Order: sequence, then C-alpha cells, then structure tokens
Amino acid sequence: MDMRKAMNLLIDREDAIISVPENYKITEDFGRRTILDLTTADREYEHHMVPTERLFDMYDWLWGYVDYWQKGPNHHPTGDAHQFSKAFKDTVVENFSQYDLPVIELAKETPKEAVCTVFEKVNTGGVTLNVFELVTAAFAAESDDFSLRDDWDARRKRMRASFPVLRGIQGDQFLQAVALLNTLEKQKNAKSNGKLGAQVPAVGCKKREILDLNLNDYLRWADRVEAGFGSAAKFMHRQFVFEQRNVPYNTQLIPLAVLYVELASELDTAIAGARLEHWFWSGIFGEVYGSAIETQFALDLVQVAAYVRSGTKPTLVDQASFAPERLLTLRTRNSAAYKGLYALQMKHGAADWKTGNPLVLMTYHDEKIDIHHVFPKAWCSSTDRAITPKLYDSIINKTPIDAKTNRMIGGRAPSVYVPELKSKMNPKLDNMLLTHWFDPDDLVNDDFSGSFVRRGEALLELIGKVMGRDLGNGRAVFEEQLHIYLEPDAHPVPDEPFEDEEEFDDAGENELLDDFTK
Repeated sequence: MDMRKAMNLLIDREDAIISVPENYKITEDFGRRTILDLTTADREYEHHMVPTERLFDMYDWLWGYVDYWQKGPNHHPTGDAHQFSKAFKDTVVENFSQYDLPVIELAKETPKEAVCTVFEKVNTGGVTLNVFELVTAAFAAESDDFSLRDDWDARRKRMRASFPVLRGIQGDQFLQAVALLNTLEKQKNAKSNGKLGAQVPAVGCKKREILDLNLNDYLRWADRVEAGFGSAAKFMHRQFVFEQRNVPYNTQLIPLAVLYVELASELDTAIAGARLEHWFWSGIFGEVYGSAIETQFALDLVQVAAYVRSGTKPTLVDQASFAPERLLTLRTRNSAAYKGLYALQMKHGAADWKTGNPLVLMTYHDEKIDIHHVFPKAWCSSTDRAITPKLYDSIINKTPIDAKTNRMIGGRAPSVYVPELKSKMNPKLDNMLLTHWFDPDDLVNDDFSGSFVRRGEALLELIGKVMGRDLGNGRAVFEEQLHIYLEPDAHPVPDEPFEDEEEFDDAGENELLDDFTK
C-alpha cells in the first residue's frame, strides 16, 4: 500500500494498493527495466510502500520506517516521518484492525427449515444500488422537476436510433463521460488559479467522481457528451464498425466520446485523425480495455489529447504490443482483437466476392456480410486431412464474405468452389481474393499450410501498420504451429479451455446465437 496515496483525500484508497510479483519487483520492457524495487525493508521505506500483510502487525515496520527517515541522509517529504506514520496508523490502519463484520449466528439446534429461510433472505433480500441509481436519487433531491432516468432514457433512444454502434452504452457509462470532463475542467481551473500538487484534483470517473457530480455539472455537460458519442459513432463507421455486436471494446467508446468533446474542431485535420486512429487501434490490438478501465479512461483523456495537439505519444500507444501467436487464438467474437481485425480487413480494401465492390456500409447491410471460413470446417476436419480447429478456426482462415457466397462455398474444397464462383458470379474473383490477402493459387491447389503462413504474415503486417510498429516476422511462428498441430502424435498438445461462443457459418445462425447468448 502506497502510504502517500492512502493519505491523499483526492485519491481513492483502492488506488493506493498495488500488486507485485513474488520477486517484489515491478518491471517493464519485458523485464529489462525495473520501475519499482521493494526487495528490502529499506526500499519499502524509501518508496513509502507498506506490505499489506503487516497491516495487523504494524508497529515494528512503522518504527523501522521512522528510523529510516530520521537517521538517513534524506528528509521525509512531509518533514516529520513520526507524525506522518502516526496519522497513517490512525486513519488507515485502524480501519482494518477495528473493522466490524456483520454475523448471523445459527445455533446447532436451529431447524433446517429455519436455516434455509435465513439463507434465502440473506441471498435475495437486498439489491445493491448502482452508481446511476444513487446519482438519480441525488439529483432528485436537488430538483423536483428533473429526473435523471427520464433524461437518460430520452438520450439513449436518440443515440440508439441514430447510431447502432451505441446500443451498448449504459447510463453509468454516460455518467463516466460526464465525470471525466467535469474533473478535467476542475483540474484546469485549479492550475490556472496557481494551485499545485495535492491541491489539484485528478481527472477521473470512478464512483467517487461520479457521486461528486451535482445537477448543474450534469446539465452543463450532458448535451456535449451526447454529441461526443455521436461523433464517436461516426468515427467507428470510418473504421468499418457499423453495429454494436462488432464494436471491439464498448468501453473504449467512453474516452473516444470525451476526446471529441475536449478536442472538438482540433480533430478536423488529417494529422489529428491519424493520431486518434493510432491510439484507437493500439488499444484494440494491445487489448488494453479489459481491466482497470476507469484509470485508463483518465489517461486517455489527458494523454491522447496531448498526442493530438503536440505529437507526444500516450503510454498506451508506446507500450501496446501484439504477438504473432495471438492470431492463432483469435477464433470467436469473444475477443476485441478478433472484432478489430474483422473491421480492419474491410477498412483496408477487402472487396465483395460477388460484385468486386468494396465492403461499404450499404453492401454490409444489404448482403449480410459476416466473417466465414475460407478453407471450410468440413473439408479441414475430414479424416484424410485432419486439420485441427486450433488452425482452421483461427481468424487467419476467416474473412468477411456475404451470406449467399458462403452458402455456395458450403463444406467443399477451395479447388472446387473457386472455379464455380468464378464461372457463376465473378470472373475476376482472383483479384477479389487478393484484397482479402489470400493467394488464389493456394486455394485452387488446396494448399492450407501455404495459405495459413502467407495470410498470417499479411494480417500481422496489417496490424503492425495500424499500431505503428514492426511486429516482426511471423513466418517461423506459423510454420511451427502447423508442424505441431498437423503432426499431433509427434508433438502432444495439451487441451485448451473450450470457448463459450461457437461461430456458425450458416446464414442467420449468428443472429440466433447472439440472441441465445443474451
């Protein structure tokens, strides 16, 4: 626990607690650079980091902490290590040592029926209020004429009617966007008034910042935030994401919307747009928005705005990485990177196999474009080939195809269906296949291995391009995986966990599956 953060009233105490590995070192750049070393007590004292296992036995550690700062060459940041440690014990440690746990005691002779009743009441009697409901009540106390729920319902209907990609946005996420902009404004005002350090509020959107909103704060920002989400939706359309189920990270829409509010016309230039896209795709393929998202939102608002304005790269962009092996595990819509690569293929020129037209929004809706296998499951899994799902279900073997073309493909070999599609639909199909990064010769020769390696390399290069970095040569990785999975007896492979969502190729079954999953 960071003692300084725990004592700072502007910081959530939850944010004062960090995790360290067994060696007590936090590193970056794949272990090459140490950014926090807590391997000795003196280093704990130096960084004001108290081990949480000492919270119930603090006296020896605190005496050592005071002794370190009073006898060492450095001065304690507060000027008095003894007073600081005492205040920490009184305001933080005592919360742990004196915490009361509610207990229901059931005597041995309590009838089983009574025990069951108690458990039933305890488990179902209470419903935790979420932050949106708490803010709704707070605003109602401020004004009899305003209902946050009614206001949000109206905004949600407008947003969803105009932009299908926004159908996943919830009320608490809208409040997060408001809180981010409100705290940023407070920070700017504090700095302009000459405040420094702990006096400057942090940008944030956790529960604390949302509950700090008053009705005037909300009304000042709500219309601009709604417009920001609209601009974010248009940005998603330009990335070839047209509906909610294909949004890689629904949570990433929140910082995207507030950036459109904060930057406004500054995003109108080509350079600004390219930098925003650089951040967007780095977040998707770096798979950043799966955890600790509120902290990331705050970093995005500050750092991406600075990136657009000055070119200083955000931490996210600088540290995002993507390993070639990850392509092999992208098999279903459960993954943000899977959805991202789906959109990226269309954005970078994948053409409709029937007409040769780019897969624009009209084609997408009219022709029921979805992602399907090119070397079909049935063909791959037949006994004479025995290609495993770990290979043929990878996104390397999938591409956006319209429903009619997919039905014509069926479960047949590429050497059979490619000539048929060329004769019946499009004699220039070879050119269309190239826009999907498939070599026509690989398909007409039923060369799964060659296609897998070449297309894997192409997709890796495509991802590296939008991330702005060289991801290396994936050929060796893909060839090794082919060797392992196409010769399983020689190279035993442990079973992988079964993924929750199965992707179907038949037209319409994806929609049924989505409804069932919901």
